Amino acid sequence: MITRITAPVTLAVGAVLLAPLSAVAFEPIEDYATLSGWAGLTVSADGTTAYLANRNNDSVTVVDLITFSTITTFGVGTDPTNTVLSPDGSVGLATSLSSDEIQFFDPATNTTLGAPVVTANFPFDGAFTADGSKVWITNYGASSISIVDVATRTVDTTITGLSNPQEIELSPDGAVFWVVDYGGSVIAFDASTHALLDSIAVGGQPTTIGLTPDGSRGYVSTYSTSIVELDTSDPTDLAAIDTITTSVITAHVDISPDGATLYAMLYDNPGDGDGISRIDLATGTQDYVALTSPFHIAAMPTGNGLLVSQYANEMWLVADPVIRLTGTNRYGTGVEISQEGFPGGAEVVYVSTGLAFPDALAAGPAAAHLNGPVLLTDPVTMPAAVRAEIVRLDPARIVVVGGTDRVSAAILADLNTIAPTDRISGANRFETSRNIAIDAFDTAANGGGATDVYIATGLNFPDALAAGAAGASFGAPVILVNGTQPTVDQATLDVLADLGAVNITVVGGSNMVSDGIVTQLGATRLTGADRFGTAYEINHAVFGADSARRAIIATGLAFPDALAASALAGQIKAPLFLAPTSCVPAAVLAELTTIGVTQVTLVGGPDRLTQSVFDLTSC
Repeated sequence: MITRITAPVTLAVGAVLLAPLSAVAFEPIEDYATLSGWAGLTVSADGTTAYLANRNNDSVTVVDLITFSTITTFGVGTDPTNTVLSPDGSVGLATSLSSDEIQFFDPATNTTLGAPVVTANFPFDGAFTADGSKVWITNYGASSISIVDVATRTVDTTITGLSNPQEIELSPDGAVFWVVDYGGSVIAFDASTHALLDSIAVGGQPTTIGLTPDGSRGYVSTYSTSIVELDTSDPTDLAAIDTITTSVITAHVDISPDGATLYAMLYDNPGDGDGISRIDLATGTQDYVALTSPFHIAAMPTGNGLLVSQYANEMWLVADPVIRLTGTNRYGTGVEISQEGFPGGAEVVYVSTGLAFPDALAAGPAAAHLNGPVLLTDPVTMPAAVRAEIVRLDPARIVVVGGTDRVSAAILADLNTIAPTDRISGANRFETSRNIAIDAFDTAANGGGATDVYIATGLNFPDALAAGAAGASFGAPVILVNGTQPTVDQATLDVLADLGAVNITVVGGSNMVSDGIVTQLGATRLTGADRFGTAYEINHAVFGADSARRAIIATGLAFPDALAASALAGQIKAPLFLAPTSCVPAAVLAELTTIGVTQVTLVGGPDRLTQSVFDLTSC
């Protein structure tokens, strides 16, 4: 779980400085200008892309949430109201609130798929079945539901007898569709048989429902100051449990992926109470942030805040400027980092020992290059939480790095029951790093390779940690060498040639990698006065002004947290800075503003980075 605590610090949004944070650190930290103030939105499962339905512009805008920039905009017909994605993200659609049509589109190419599909009057919202073969559409103006076959793009079933249905959500287990009917009720339908399971009157004019990850609770906005909590554990026997009172009308709700936080979009007709409430479902505590005329919200799949679109042609990311990712131990912290970076799954997972650093130093950039995390394990017995995370990620391939003394044959055999698993190792840590690089990046002769390569000592970890994160962000492998030697061996020269390396950067001072190696390779050296300074110099060299929204800070005194964080850095294109236990180097704080960082992620618990680091206290 992401730990969120107030941090009194000033950070930059582009060139605009935010004021020092209040006691509640839940704030708008990113601003994006939309084409239409009436923009319904959805977020991809991996949390990297938003799809905005521009009602006043008859289009969908695709937004890169890593850079908060426009990818493209394409037309989808009249008055698009909501966007919906299939579970695997391969198909999207836009609904319409002034026609009788929906429009499918291809998220891979951001182009429409065929002609619009006629459902019924004012198709408002949609939800795909778990296998993505069908999509259920609520027809607000026709008081019905159309079930559309995705392959043929035709309506094969219509359910009638509703009263202005609005939002529809599929239960986490894929068995039940939950329909919010503006006429005053919430209705449960069997996803397979289409049978009505139960309905319950909730009062007011219900508009949306947020379901907990286990499916046991549903929270319904009623377009009043009451959010109704439902027991949804048995969809054939619905019951109201409680109500949550908000300051003004709640028009929309969504729930965090861990089920701990409920977001309520507040809309006060006079306009003086508009905003967002973040509700802690365990304590009932509500944090409030004022926003003018919010229109639609979507919780980030990472658990890292939520997106809010506005009538006033804006979209905000509302979140805490400083968050902490930590578990009960190094393995749990790796799991939390993986869940933050890869909420929708991963194509590959790298597994390395958590008791030694060399193998994972090279694994970070490789994993990021192949779109996956690095998870740490005990050499003999894999922690249950780590295995569960690999199952959740559902990778096509698992890579174990290091020999059987690092990750046992028994662990590899078990991983093979989850996905095809390979072991990459070598006679020593240096050969292992070379083999990892070639496996992930391939050779230039085969159309792969890497023109940029980092060289770091394999005898210590700090320099390679920051280099690994930078390499992960910019597609550059890390090759480990014995830096005490006057030159590198022929095997290293051969790998650099195979990669097609043109720009070679040695990280660390001459006490880490000799001047002879720098001269031999024709390399550039990046180094600072200490390990913290070297990390700063690496990031300063590759991240320019206003080039990164997020930054990661890890301890420079131990390796496990930052090992797992390097792949996260690549996923979110963030620099990784190192800090001592109780403060942040002043140069790093200045660099955060220069780079344009709006959110800082600490990895590791308070024993690694204290509250003073969380508060971004300068050294």
